[in-house]
Amino acid sequence: MLNIALVNLKKMLKDKKAIIGIFIAPIIIMFLFSFLSQAPNSVVNIGVTDNLKSEKSEYIINELRNDSTINITILNEQDLKKKLKDKKITLGILMSQENEEKFTLLKSDINSYILVKNKLNNILREIKVLGGIPKKTLTNRIEYINHYKSSGKIFVTGFLINFMMFSMIYMINELAELKKSNILKRSYTCPYSSFQLLGGKLLAMFALIFMQFLIVNTMGLLLFKELIFENIIVAISVFIPFILLILGVGLLVSRVFKNPDLSPVIVNLIVVPTGLISGTFMPKELMPEFLFKYSFIAPQHWVVKGLEHGNNLLKAFPSVLILAIMALCFLAASSYNFKNFLRE
Repeated sequence: MLNIALVNLKKMLKDKKAIIGIFIAPIIIMFLFSFLSQAPNSVVNIGVTDNLKSEKSEYIINELRNDSTINITILNEQDLKKKLKDKKITLGILMSQENEEKFTLLKSDINSYILVKNKLNNILREIKVLGGIPKKTLTNRIEYINHYKSSGKIFVTGFLINFMMFSMIYMINELAELKKSNILKRSYTCPYSSFQLLGGKLLAMFALIFMQFLIVNTMGLLLFKELIFENIIVAISVFIPFILLILGVGLLVSRVFKNPDLSPVIVNLIVVPTGLISGTFMPKELMPEFLFKYSFIAPQHWVVKGLEHGNNLLKAFPSVLILAIMALCFLAASSYNFKNFLRE
């Protein structure tokens, strides 16, 4: 099997499409990320009218002020609406009391509206879960999260996860090319078992995608002057079953959909929705809350969840196990009756 894998890997590394798609393209995109991350962070100017004048409203205002991307001005209701109309502020928050406490967002900018709405909901949810206003507030909590995001880490991690999944397109086209040239059919008559043939091909693909993982991490260190992952052992433990999962899904797609021209469409239909619900395409603060209920379906979600535990391999283990089970299921389904696939 190792000999088969080595032969396939050498062939893939000579393929210009593989080099451009799997290695050069992510490096170019990372340079773009590096350039964009050096731009100054935009600050959202919002006005707040506090008609509640309560401990709760004061706590909410202070929590929002802790966010380095938000600049708050306290205004009366009339001035708030005037500044919104004149576009001197991008968003207004009106805190009032009718039958119950009411928080109204007056918007003039949709991106600011989505961002502040999610932050406000998170603060209110925190108060509800704790059963009251926390007495000891970690005033640097939100600021730390924003600093982490501005470092480029979160963008590179999400980019790497989804780019690895898009590598399925190359894998599907590679298998289709082998079938078209009758190489797979001829290999049916060779002395190797179907397990060895399939294993050799998948092992070569695994090595190719793992090389992509190492290159992206090295470029991340060079461009952002910091490690993308806190602990490389935890990262490798998470990504190994994830790569196996990618191989299983790619092989299954190539068997179910015979036309290789459909591969980009099918892969996009898999990667884009799962990337959205997992929060790897964009920050979770900008996403509708109802999508989080379905995030467990996406393998990207479990990769992110495993990496969130940083240096603690034991805490990351449940995510690694779930990814391994997913990978095993897809590999088993895609390799079933593989001899028939070779004969087709």
